Amino acid sequence: MNTLNRSCTRRRLLGSVLTLMAAAELASAQVGGDIRVQGSRATFSVEAGRPLYEVAHAVSREYNWPVTFEQSVTVYPGDWIDVTRNFSSGRRAYNLRGGRFEFSYDLGLGGAEPEDPPAVLRAALDAHHELGLPGRYELVETAEFLHIVPVARRDEAGEWQPERSPLDSLVSLEGRGRTPDAVLRELRMLISESAGIEILGGFHPVFKGFPEPRVLERYEHVRAREVLRSLISTSGQGRLWLFLCGLRQDSSGTKRNRCVLNLMPYRR
Repeated sequence: MNTLNRSCTRRRLLGSVLTLMAAAELASAQVGGDIRVQGSRATFSVEAGRPLYEVAHAVSREYNWPVTFEQSVTVYPGDWIDVTRNFSSGRRAYNLRGGRFEFSYDLGLGGAEPEDPPAVLRAALDAHHELGLPGRYELVETAEFLHIVPVARRDEAGEWQPERSPLDSLVSLEGRGRTPDAVLRELRMLISESAGIEILGGFHPVFKGFPEPRVLERYEHVRAREVLRSLISTSGQGRLWLFLCGLRQDSSGTKRNRCVLNLMPYRR
Protein backbone atom coordinates (compact mmCIF):
# COMPACT_ATOMS: atom_id res chain seq x y z
CA MET A 1 0.00 0.00 0.00
CA ASN A 2 1.49 3.38 -0.98
CA THR A 3 1.87 6.33 1.39
CA LEU A 4 -1.20 8.19 0.03
CA ASN A 5 -3.44 5.13 0.40
CA ARG A 6 -2.17 4.49 3.94
CA SER A 7 -2.85 8.12 4.85
CA CYS A 8 -6.41 7.99 3.45
CA THR A 9 -7.07 4.71 5.24
CA ARG A 10 -5.86 6.15 8.55
CA ARG A 11 -8.12 9.20 8.12
CA ARG A 12 -11.12 6.99 7.35
CA LEU A 13 -10.40 4.78 10.35
CA LEU A 14 -9.91 7.81 12.61
CA GLY A 15 -13.16 9.32 11.35
CA SER A 16 -15.01 6.07 12.02
CA VAL A 17 -13.55 5.80 15.51
CA LEU A 18 -14.44 9.41 16.35
CA THR A 19 -17.97 8.89 15.02
CA LEU A 20 -18.41 5.76 17.14
CA MET A 21 -17.03 7.57 20.19
CA ALA A 22 -19.48 10.45 19.70
CA ALA A 23 -22.40 8.05 19.29
CA ALA A 24 -21.36 6.15 22.40
CA GLU A 25 -21.11 9.34 24.44
CA LEU A 26 -24.62 10.49 23.55
CA ALA A 27 -26.30 7.08 23.40
CA SER A 28 -25.00 6.21 26.86
CA ALA A 29 -25.75 9.62 28.40
CA GLN A 30 -25.75 9.23 32.16
CA VAL A 31 -29.22 8.45 33.46
CA GLY A 32 -30.11 9.32 37.01
CA GLY A 33 -33.13 10.72 38.74
CA ASP A 34 -34.94 9.62 41.82
CA ILE A 35 -38.66 9.08 42.47
CA ARG A 36 -39.61 9.50 46.13
CA VAL A 37 -43.07 8.55 47.36
CA GLN A 38 -44.82 10.17 50.29
CA GLY A 39 -48.43 9.16 50.81
CA SER A 40 -50.45 9.84 47.67
CA ARG A 41 -47.74 12.03 46.09
CA ALA A 42 -44.48 11.28 44.32
CA THR A 43 -41.57 13.62 43.61
CA PHE A 44 -39.04 13.21 40.83
CA SER A 45 -35.69 14.95 41.25
CA VAL A 46 -32.43 14.99 39.36
CA GLU A 47 -29.32 17.13 38.80
CA ALA A 48 -28.82 17.10 35.04
CA GLY A 49 -28.46 19.02 31.80
CA ARG A 50 -31.24 17.02 30.10
CA PRO A 51 -33.85 16.60 32.85
CA LEU A 52 -36.71 15.75 30.47
CA TYR A 53 -34.63 12.92 29.06
CA GLU A 54 -34.19 11.70 32.62
CA VAL A 55 -37.95 11.98 33.20
CA ALA A 56 -38.79 10.01 30.04
CA HIS A 57 -36.35 7.28 30.97
CA ALA A 58 -37.49 7.15 34.61
CA VAL A 59 -41.24 6.88 34.00
CA SER A 60 -40.73 4.34 31.21
CA ARG A 61 -38.74 2.22 33.64
CA GLU A 62 -40.88 2.82 36.75
CA TYR A 63 -44.37 2.68 35.21
CA ASN A 64 -43.72 1.07 31.82
CA TRP A 65 -45.12 4.08 29.97
CA PRO A 66 -44.21 4.38 26.25
CA VAL A 67 -42.52 7.80 26.43
CA THR A 68 -40.15 9.07 23.73
CA PHE A 69 -37.96 12.18 23.98
CA GLU A 70 -36.61 14.42 21.20
CA GLN A 71 -34.15 17.03 22.39
CA SER A 72 -34.10 20.60 21.15
CA VAL A 73 -31.13 21.28 18.84
CA THR A 74 -29.69 24.05 21.00
CA VAL A 75 -27.80 26.89 19.27
CA TYR A 76 -27.74 29.65 21.91
CA PRO A 77 -24.17 29.89 23.35
CA GLY A 78 -25.54 30.73 26.80
CA ASP A 79 -27.24 27.33 26.95
CA TRP A 80 -23.88 25.51 26.81
CA ILE A 81 -21.17 25.12 29.45
CA ASP A 82 -17.55 24.54 28.40
CA VAL A 83 -16.34 21.32 30.07
CA THR A 84 -13.09 20.93 28.11
CA ARG A 85 -10.36 19.19 30.11
CA ASN A 86 -7.50 19.27 27.64
CA PHE A 87 -7.10 22.50 25.64
CA SER A 88 -3.88 21.48 23.84
CA SER A 89 -5.66 20.01 20.78
CA GLY A 90 -7.87 23.04 20.21
CA ARG A 91 -10.97 20.89 20.56
CA ARG A 92 -13.65 21.82 23.08
CA ALA A 93 -16.46 19.89 24.73
CA TYR A 94 -19.74 21.37 25.98
CA ASN A 95 -22.55 20.22 28.24
CA LEU A 96 -26.05 21.65 28.33
CA ARG A 97 -26.78 24.16 31.05
CA GLY A 98 -28.85 22.35 33.66
CA GLY A 99 -29.16 22.19 37.41
CA ARG A 100 -31.47 20.86 40.09
CA PHE A 101 -34.79 19.76 38.60
CA GLU A 102 -37.80 18.62 40.62
CA PHE A 103 -41.56 18.23 40.26
CA SER A 104 -44.35 16.38 42.08
CA TYR A 105 -47.45 14.52 40.94
CA ASP A 106 -50.40 12.49 42.23
CA LEU A 107 -50.31 8.72 42.55
CA GLY A 108 -53.25 6.38 42.08
CA LEU A 109 -55.33 4.87 44.84
CA GLY A 110 -53.30 3.18 47.54
CA GLY A 111 -50.05 4.52 46.11
CA ALA A 112 -50.54 2.80 42.74
CA GLU A 113 -48.98 4.25 39.61
CA PRO A 114 -50.47 7.54 38.39
CA GLU A 115 -53.79 7.26 36.59
CA ASP A 116 -53.09 10.11 34.17
CA PRO A 117 -49.64 9.74 32.50
CA PRO A 118 -50.05 12.85 30.26
CA ALA A 119 -50.76 15.00 33.34
CA VAL A 120 -47.53 13.79 34.97
CA LEU A 121 -45.48 14.56 31.87
CA ARG A 122 -47.06 18.00 31.45
CA ALA A 123 -46.13 18.77 35.06
CA ALA A 124 -42.54 17.89 34.13
CA LEU A 125 -42.69 20.23 31.11
CA ASP A 126 -44.05 23.04 33.26
CA ALA A 127 -41.19 22.61 35.74
CA HIS A 128 -38.67 22.64 32.88
CA HIS A 129 -40.09 25.86 31.45
CA GLU A 130 -40.31 27.58 34.83
CA LEU A 131 -36.59 26.98 35.36
CA GLY A 132 -35.78 28.54 31.98
CA LEU A 133 -33.76 25.53 30.85
CA PRO A 134 -32.73 25.12 27.19
CA GLY A 135 -35.62 24.44 24.82
CA ARG A 136 -39.37 24.54 25.19
CA TYR A 137 -41.37 21.37 24.73
CA GLU A 138 -44.87 20.00 24.29
CA LEU A 139 -46.46 16.59 24.76
CA VAL A 140 -47.89 14.85 21.71
CA GLU A 141 -50.19 11.91 22.41
CA THR A 142 -50.71 9.13 19.86
CA ALA A 143 -52.34 5.72 20.06
CA GLU A 144 -48.99 4.05 20.83
CA PHE A 145 -46.67 6.65 22.35
CA LEU A 146 -46.35 9.78 24.44
CA HIS A 147 -43.88 12.04 22.64
CA ILE A 148 -41.95 14.88 24.29
CA VAL A 149 -40.96 17.12 21.38
CA PRO A 150 -39.35 20.59 21.09
CA VAL A 151 -41.41 23.59 19.97
CA ALA A 152 -39.02 26.53 20.58
CA ARG A 153 -35.38 27.35 21.24
CA ARG A 154 -33.27 30.44 21.75
CA ASP A 155 -31.46 31.63 18.63
CA GLU A 156 -27.81 32.66 18.72
CA ALA A 157 -28.82 36.08 20.07
CA GLY A 158 -30.87 34.54 22.88
CA GLU A 159 -34.32 35.27 21.43
CA TRP A 160 -36.96 32.55 21.52
CA GLN A 161 -37.88 31.19 18.08
CA PRO A 162 -40.22 28.38 16.97
CA GLU A 163 -38.54 25.00 16.48
CA ARG A 164 -39.53 21.72 14.89
CA SER A 165 -37.87 18.44 15.77
CA PRO A 166 -35.70 16.90 13.01
CA LEU A 167 -38.06 13.92 13.29
CA ASP A 168 -40.81 16.20 11.95
CA SER A 169 -38.92 16.28 8.63
CA LEU A 170 -40.93 15.07 5.64
CA VAL A 171 -39.19 12.18 3.89
CA SER A 172 -39.80 9.79 1.01
CA LEU A 173 -38.22 6.33 0.85
CA GLU A 174 -39.09 2.80 -0.10
CA GLY A 175 -38.73 -0.40 1.92
CA ARG A 176 -37.79 -2.51 -1.12
CA GLY A 177 -37.83 -5.64 1.02
CA ARG A 178 -34.96 -4.38 3.18
CA THR A 179 -34.65 -4.97 6.91
CA PRO A 180 -35.98 -2.32 9.34
CA ASP A 181 -32.42 -1.40 10.36
CA ALA A 182 -31.34 -0.90 6.74
CA VAL A 183 -34.29 1.42 6.17
CA LEU A 184 -33.50 3.23 9.44
CA ARG A 185 -29.97 3.97 8.20
CA GLU A 186 -31.41 5.65 5.10
CA LEU A 187 -33.96 7.47 7.25
CA ARG A 188 -31.18 8.90 9.45
CA MET A 189 -29.36 10.09 6.33
CA LEU A 190 -32.48 11.82 5.01
CA ILE A 191 -33.16 13.50 8.36
CA SER A 192 -29.52 14.63 8.55
CA GLU A 193 -29.75 16.22 5.11
CA SER A 194 -33.06 17.92 5.91
CA ALA A 195 -31.98 19.24 9.33
CA GLY A 196 -28.39 20.06 8.37
CA ILE A 197 -26.91 18.16 11.31
CA GLU A 198 -25.13 14.87 11.69
CA ILE A 199 -27.35 12.16 13.18
CA LEU A 200 -25.66 9.01 14.40
CA GLY A 201 -27.20 5.67 15.30
CA GLY A 202 -27.39 4.22 18.80
CA PHE A 203 -26.46 0.71 19.90
CA HIS A 204 -29.85 -1.02 19.94
CA PRO A 205 -31.19 -2.27 16.58
CA VAL A 206 -34.81 -2.02 15.51
CA PHE A 207 -34.90 -5.82 15.38
CA LYS A 208 -32.70 -8.33 17.17
CA GLY A 209 -32.89 -11.97 16.14
CA PHE A 210 -33.47 -14.13 13.09
CA PRO A 211 -35.10 -14.23 10.62
CA GLU A 212 -35.26 -10.49 10.15
CA PRO A 213 -38.57 -9.02 8.95
CA ARG A 214 -38.72 -7.10 5.70
CA VAL A 215 -40.11 -3.63 5.00
CA LEU A 216 -42.38 -3.49 1.97
CA GLU A 217 -44.03 -0.09 2.51
CA ARG A 218 -43.42 2.93 0.32
CA TYR A 219 -43.22 6.10 2.44
CA GLU A 220 -44.14 9.15 0.38
CA HIS A 221 -43.74 12.60 1.92
CA VAL A 222 -44.42 11.46 5.49
CA ARG A 223 -42.89 12.59 8.77
CA ALA A 224 -39.71 10.82 9.80
CA ARG A 225 -41.30 10.08 13.18
CA GLU A 226 -44.07 8.12 11.46
CA VAL A 227 -41.56 6.11 9.44
CA LEU A 228 -39.70 5.28 12.64
CA ARG A 229 -42.94 4.20 14.31
CA SER A 230 -43.75 2.02 11.29
CA LEU A 231 -40.32 0.36 11.36
CA ILE A 232 -40.76 -0.49 15.03
CA SER A 233 -44.20 -1.91 14.27
CA THR A 234 -42.78 -4.01 11.42
CA SER A 235 -40.07 -5.40 13.70
CA GLY A 236 -42.67 -6.68 16.17
CA GLN A 237 -40.27 -5.83 18.99
CA GLY A 238 -40.98 -3.01 21.42
CA ARG A 239 -38.76 0.05 21.11
CA LEU A 240 -38.75 3.62 22.42
CA TRP A 241 -36.55 6.33 20.95
CA LEU A 242 -34.44 9.05 22.50
CA PHE A 243 -33.07 11.78 20.23
CA LEU A 244 -30.14 13.50 21.95
CA CYS A 245 -27.77 16.24 20.77
CA GLY A 246 -24.40 17.51 21.91
CA LEU A 247 -22.04 20.32 20.91
CA ARG A 248 -18.36 19.95 20.06
CA GLN A 249 -15.69 22.25 18.64
CA ASP A 250 -13.02 20.78 16.37
CA SER A 251 -9.38 21.83 16.16
CA SER A 252 -10.21 24.43 13.48
CA GLY A 253 -12.56 26.21 15.90
CA THR A 254 -15.75 25.11 14.15
CA LYS A 255 -18.64 24.22 16.45
CA ARG A 256 -21.13 21.57 15.39
CA ASN A 257 -24.22 20.00 16.84
CA ARG A 258 -24.09 16.23 16.60
CA CYS A 259 -27.09 14.09 17.48
CA VAL A 260 -27.88 10.43 18.03
CA LEU A 261 -31.15 8.57 17.46
CA ASN A 262 -31.04 5.95 20.17
CA LEU A 263 -33.52 3.09 20.45
CA MET A 264 -34.32 1.48 23.78
CA PRO A 265 -35.99 -1.93 24.31
CA TYR A 266 -39.51 -1.62 25.67
CA ARG A 267 -41.94 -4.31 26.79
CA ARG A 268 -45.57 -3.35 27.05
